[in-house]
Amino acid sequence: MNNKKNLWTILLTIALCVGGAVVYLYILPQISLQTYDQNDIYFKYPEDWQIWEGPPDLAKHMAVADLLIVKSNRLSTNLGVKRDQMEGNKLNIEESLVILEKQLQEYMSDFEKIAYQNIIVSGEKAIDYTFKYSLKEATGAGGIAKWYGQQRQVIFFKNGTLYTLIFTAEPSDFDKDNKDFSHLLKTFRAK
Repeated sequence: MNNKKNLWTILLTIALCVGGAVVYLYILPQISLQTYDQNDIYFKYPEDWQIWEGPPDLAKHMAVADLLIVKSNRLSTNLGVKRDQMEGNKLNIEESLVILEKQLQEYMSDFEKIAYQNIIVSGEKAIDYTFKYSLKEATGAGGIAKWYGQQRQVIFFKNGTLYTLIFTAEPSDFDKDNKDFSHLLKTFRAK
């Protein structure tokens, strides 16, 4: 009985390896990717995303980021990369999450936590945190409207720097565009 079980385990392992090789060799190369490799940050991102070249103040306003990448056909889908020097700060990743949650609940209306998990990014333990929220914004002629968003933040420390990757999209676009972010996250390296 054990021999049959071992044989099935071996056959299943071989099938998974062959399937993975097919995906790696034939499906992934069909996705056209660009490479970002500057300022001690490296990652690959889809060709229908682009580095924000607009006004720097707007980039900081949109995602409070040092680097902003936007989906070509809609600015509301974007990824911000924020780096903060934390030399000498004894704050750990779990304490960062407590501070983040408090700030999010304080500044964003209709805040709703969706998911939280620990992952590894660039060889470091990271927090992967997803939530929905709304923001009030001026619409002109004195009107105020709400903008609804969904965000996934990935936070980790590396070499005295706190990295925050902030993926934002409208809730209706989040799931499909989150696939691009997940791929980018797998290739993300901080030096």
